Amino acid sequence: MGIGFVLIAYLLILAILAIPISIGIFLSNFVRRGKGKTTISLNRLVIISMYPFLGILYLFIAFILNATFCEYVRGVDPGLGDGWEVPLKNDYKFCMIDDTKDGYLMRYGCTGSPSLFDITRINIFGDSIYGIAKEPFLLNVLNGEERSIKKDSIWLSTIEPKLLSANDFYRKQRGWFGDLFSLVVFSIPPIFLLIWKRKKKHNFQNS
Repeated sequence: MGIGFVLIAYLLILAILAIPISIGIFLSNFVRRGKGKTTISLNRLVIISMYPFLGILYLFIAFILNATFCEYVRGVDPGLGDGWEVPLKNDYKFCMIDDTKDGYLMRYGCTGSPSLFDITRINIFGDSIYGIAKEPFLLNVLNGEERSIKKDSIWLSTIEPKLLSANDFYRKQRGWFGDLFSLVVFSIPPIFLLIWKRKKKHNFQNS
């Protein structure tokens, strides 16, 4: 399921949820207006009722900006859809599609025919990537050399306990700071808008 389809599905779900909320806002304020509890104009009432849809529009814009940040700055997936990718050394990427049980290694992106795939356990040590696919392997990220490791190798027995599952390795390489940074940055505008609205309302009541 592509990211575009997933995004459209989320937007439709949010829009459906926003309809009753918008109607509720309009009706509650319209009743209060009829009882003389508020002097809000009808035009402003309509605008206020559209706030849920404006919120959805902001989320859409924030997602596009964050997706751009993820792709061109961090080199990771935006966190929506059925594809996952994280950057490694020397332009290598670890990628997963459909599920996070296994992944594959590619260079300069996640499209093409990987030579190392069905990787269920993996980790990176210095300039070398160790993993287990159909058979244990070692990849030197500096020169691209791939080597198979015998399953009964003493060398493998010392490395295997340090290998992570595909999903754990993805999370380790992705980290948490970039996602937290995006969350904080895109939370600032609505928070400031809410503070400004409350301050404006307070000043109006005291005038």
